[in-house]
Amino acid sequence: MTDVTQILSQIESGDPSAAAQLLQVVGFRVEISRWEAKWKPGQNHSSSRRRRTIAALNEQPDKGAREIAALMQATLFDADDSDVHPG
Repeated sequence: MTDVTQILSQIESGDPSAAAQLLQVVGFRVEISRWEAKWKPGQNHSSSRRRRTIAALNEQPDKGAREIAALMQATLFDADDSDVHPG
């Protein structure tokens, strides 16, 4: 993929390949009909990594960070470090 600034530089220098690249640029609009969010508080990571994240969040002075830590804690399995929540 070519950087836009590189193409602009080529246009300014009169490089004919830049014009060919510009002809390949296509603009489009997308109408969003639905928006979906996923709640994934770290469940695709090992339990040891999630525990470290939870500990770090619990050390923060921000109440929101501690609330996220509590939500993440609820996603932990009572298993070894090989457990990973399915996506």
